[in-house]
Amino acid sequence: EAKQLTHATLPPLLLKNMPIVSMDSVTHLIVAGEAISAEDAEMWGKGRCLFNGYGPTETTVCATAGELVNTQITIGKSLHNYTAYVLDENLAPQPIGVVGELYIGGLGLARGYANNPAMTAEGFVPHPFSDCAGERLYKTGDLARRLHDGRLVFIGRKDAQVKLRGYRVELGEIESHIQASSLIKECAVVVRQDHSQNAQLVAYVVEAEPYIFKVAANSDSVKVGRDEHREKSFVVELKADLAASLPHYMVPNIFVVLPSLPVTLTGKVNRQNLPAQTENDLAKNVFTAPRNDTEKE
Repeated sequence: EAKQLTHATLPPLLLKNMPIVSMDSVTHLIVAGEAISAEDAEMWGKGRCLFNGYGPTETTVCATAGELVNTQITIGKSLHNYTAYVLDENLAPQPIGVVGELYIGGLGLARGYANNPAMTAEGFVPHPFSDCAGERLYKTGDLARRLHDGRLVFIGRKDAQVKLRGYRVELGEIESHIQASSLIKECAVVVRQDHSQNAQLVAYVVEAEPYIFKVAANSDSVKVGRDEHREKSFVVELKADLAASLPHYMVPNIFVVLPSLPVTLTGKVNRQNLPAQTENDLAKNVFTAPRNDTEKE
């Protein structure tokens, strides 16, 4: 603010704790280091050019970037002298829109991990589409999908993939669909065991609008609590949105509405501290009775 800087590169976590007025002079802002929410992108993109960058340390940091011009959050396209591929487990390119692992190639790749040839061989693989001897791709461990215009959408970590009743489920993909809803400010999806030890998807969500409270005023006191009816209809609406865009096995069984998500000291979601779902949470998820003999069966 004192120097009237016009260009800045900052992590989204730092922006969360920064008064927006202190950035008035900044005309070009690059965010990188972690995923940015649609809400933060909308707020910090007003009146300036906002770019989203992506790249692990092994690619000498930024390998892709793109300007955020609408509510869809992407990590753009590969920068000059880099290549980005979305591949399946056989290193075959995934079709447009299909989630796969993100591989990075180009001049920015590190030589490897110092004094650790085994880890280097695991992370840096021979380039399957290059005729140049010795050229490699870095296996990022991140999931992504490509849009029709070539931009990349970051989904999440591959190690967040889980097997649920025989289906392979990417928790990051579910989170990105939930996050796309106008009802949601932020979310986290985990797999939890219910009282019968069955694995279930549990979504912890923070509403985009301020919490709805029921207020009953007495002479000198105000009683504040959750509006259970409003919360139940909110969950039903959110489930309907997800059912329209996700297969049934990827729609969470349980939604727990929180005022905020627990975070680590670095500001990332602390999944270990997400509260266990309760019988009350189970009751909030509306049961739909079978409508015919087939559904009953």
